[in-house]
Amino acid sequence: MAAENVLSTLNEISELLAYSSSYEIQWDELGERLKTLFPGASCFVALLNSTRERLAFPLVIERGTHIPCDPIPLSGFSRAVVQNGIPLYFVDTESAEDRTRMAALYIQADEREPASDARAWMGIPLKNRSHEIVGVLAIASDMPAAFGDDDLTMLMTVGSQISLTITNIRLIQSERERRLIAGTLIEVSRIVATTERYEDTLEMVLEEIQRVLPYDSACVLLPIVEATADTAVNGGDSYGAVRMRIYSAHEQDIFAESFEMIFPAGNAVTQVFYTNQPMMIPDVRALAGWDQLAKFPHASELRAWLLAPMVVNERTTGIISLGRFTADAYREEDANTAFTLARQAGVAVENARLQSRMRAHLRSLEQRARRLMSIDRVTSIIASSLNHDEVLSTTSQLLCELFSVDHCSITLIDDEAQDAMLVAEYPNQGNFGLRWGFNGNQRVREMFHLNTAIIIDDVHSLIEIDDSARRILLRIGAHSAILAPLITGSKQIGILSLQMLRETRAFTNEEREMLMTVASQVAMALINADLYEQAVSANRLKSEFLANVSHELRTPLNSIIGYSDMLLSEFYGQLNQQQRDRLHRVLESGRHLLSLIDDVLDLSKIESGQVIVNLTPAQLSSVVREALREPKARAELKNLTFDVDLLPPHEEPFVGMDTQFMLQILENLLDNAVKFTNEGGVTIKMRRARIVGGAAQSGSTPPPRANLTDGDWLLVEISDTGVGIPKHDYEVIFESFRQVDGSSVRQFGGTGLGLAITRRLVMLHNGRVWADENPAGTGSMFTLALPVVSAPAEPQIDLPEPNRDGKPILLMIDDDVSSIELVRDLLQGQPYQFVGLNTPTAALKAAQKLKPDIVITDIVMPTLDGWDVMRALRDDPITAGIPVIILSTLDRRTQGFYMGASAVLVKPVARDVLISTIQQSMRR
Repeated sequence: MAAENVLSTLNEISELLAYSSSYEIQWDELGERLKTLFPGASCFVALLNSTRERLAFPLVIERGTHIPCDPIPLSGFSRAVVQNGIPLYFVDTESAEDRTRMAALYIQADEREPASDARAWMGIPLKNRSHEIVGVLAIASDMPAAFGDDDLTMLMTVGSQISLTITNIRLIQSERERRLIAGTLIEVSRIVATTERYEDTLEMVLEEIQRVLPYDSACVLLPIVEATADTAVNGGDSYGAVRMRIYSAHEQDIFAESFEMIFPAGNAVTQVFYTNQPMMIPDVRALAGWDQLAKFPHASELRAWLLAPMVVNERTTGIISLGRFTADAYREEDANTAFTLARQAGVAVENARLQSRMRAHLRSLEQRARRLMSIDRVTSIIASSLNHDEVLSTTSQLLCELFSVDHCSITLIDDEAQDAMLVAEYPNQGNFGLRWGFNGNQRVREMFHLNTAIIIDDVHSLIEIDDSARRILLRIGAHSAILAPLITGSKQIGILSLQMLRETRAFTNEEREMLMTVASQVAMALINADLYEQAVSANRLKSEFLANVSHELRTPLNSIIGYSDMLLSEFYGQLNQQQRDRLHRVLESGRHLLSLIDDVLDLSKIESGQVIVNLTPAQLSSVVREALREPKARAELKNLTFDVDLLPPHEEPFVGMDTQFMLQILENLLDNAVKFTNEGGVTIKMRRARIVGGAAQSGSTPPPRANLTDGDWLLVEISDTGVGIPKHDYEVIFESFRQVDGSSVRQFGGTGLGLAITRRLVMLHNGRVWADENPAGTGSMFTLALPVVSAPAEPQIDLPEPNRDGKPILLMIDDDVSSIELVRDLLQGQPYQFVGLNTPTAALKAAQKLKPDIVITDIVMPTLDGWDVMRALRDDPITAGIPVIILSTLDRRTQGFYMGASAVLVKPVARDVLISTIQQSMRR
């Protein structure tokens, strides 16, 4: 064969084996290359199982044909190559010289070995990286002296490449098996932690083992009576019989349930059990005594058998049996792998036993924990209510569910009548009001004295309770009952009772303890509810007293203020300067006292829940401008500066507010700022803040006591350069009837109710208000924070056609729809075409279209106030000549006439006054 052809073929073999390094060798293609390299020769590759001394033949070519060949024991020429570990070449096996060599090497021809009758035979050992022999590569010929040194060189070249490839493939396979075994061990460990039933554990273990070691039949053998080495016979060579239960989870279609078998002394199973060592049997048909195991799963079909003991703490707790229906299916390495997995499986099975007991204990603990959680839920529900009747009804219903009883009743002690009355029951059986004179019952007295629940297993028993108690329980229909005292401190409140109506029941001590726990909470909840009702009643009486006293005070005060005002106007005659001064003091003092009474009335209304705010989306700036008018005038009298920094209309967000109460809030804050400032000035600043995680994304962050939730807020900061507030009084000043100190009352006056009212009104707006130091230096700063809301949708206005019926058009503008409807009703039957709108911007557009004959407007409104409306009407040539009547809760006559109003009316207005005012305004 030409040298270039040899090199080409060797390169092809090298490439073929390189591509096979991660998988199985392509033996057929390799054979074709060997046929090219050694034309006319037979060849074979034998792989060695060193443990069992057997050869497997993945490649056999005889006389140019690929033929299959079964594994054989190590024998013939191959045995000599393996034992000597060197290449062998016999020029002519029939020659005397070669026969002498064969005899010296103990070679006996084996007809099962490929090419065993060849005349020329050449073979080399295949060695791994550790120089261990893994197989044989041989060529043979029917012709003597068919091979030379070149053939040996080529054979060794090919052999080294095959050895390297086999080594790499086995390393890869070993790594895969290692990972698979590791994964299986991890999964078995997971089974340990998650499975408690034997059957589930065994089935999952066998499923995981099949990933590593294939089998046709599998089962787990668990000893019924634990045996030890002490039962061995004749010094340990023969072992005593072992009785085991076979769990054939893998064969559930054949063995639906486990069954017992006795394995005789000396049997493979007993040997594995006592030695704690695995056993691999290539073919059970060659095993002595196999016929005695006819009951073993698939005994008639099994050939290869692998037994692995589950060893835990040097003791076999069971055996894993794996079987194949073909002989020689397992290797020694498989036995080691099975032993490793069996040890972990033993841990799983042992843990299943322990966990079974542990879970039973845990179930008991969990049941107790669930009951405790239920008790916590019940007590939290009971404690959350301050309504006496609600506590009673809720308790009786929840306890029926918690203790799974038929009926629950609560009896409260009537100290005056010296008995107890049933005040609540679930389900309702009409027993409310049932009375029980329990003092004569010794057990009930002991129950209160010892503060413990009593259990009545059978109500009909003559020795359990006295006749009066028995009559009450029989009236309810009880067969068994448990009674717990309701006691708080030293006061006996009543009895909490659970009853079984359909059958008797033995209540446990644990249930007794649970009921006592609940009873103590119920007693406390009832006391709290009683105290709360007393507090509510006292507060109601206080509010009624304040309202009555304030009303009685207002009546004479109105006369004092009214007559003082008339005297000052010289309605009853002229006054000298001294008389005027004294009357002026009387009038001012009366007005001041009236404002204080109004504060007390406002606070009592808020605390009694009589104040209801109607929150509508609006821009705050219009209310701020209205609130500035009087405080700003007073600031000018004190020579104080007054700086206002509001957001532009297109940047100002909307907030939910009631304009009437928001005006009161702002006026209170601004009045305080002016009142407590003698030098410097007052600053009002509006800004928007976004709070995320309690911190502002821009600008200064509000203090934690402000308690602003995450979201968008509109802040109004009112700063002054006045006397300031100590930090420890930042919250005190918002309490009722509190000021910083007594000197403030003497110097500035007031009741200390203004800020208390302000905070309560702000809270009704879902807002916050707090005090802080003035960032600019001297003085203080009050911040009003309101949550931003979505802007209201522009209303769709359905306007009538102008003068469609010849009647004058009257346009009314008020953000309060009820005020519009009231005026509409007052003008019922009058010759006017009435149009009412609650949005100032929409009203201005309507005025341009309708050209009304007269406009009635409120002052304090969102977006635009009444003054802005009047200014817009006056500046528009289309509406400039329309007379405007102001109708508001605010008495702003001077400013209204200054702005050009034809009349100023104060709500509520009488019907005749309204009609006459409209008529007079239209005549002008």
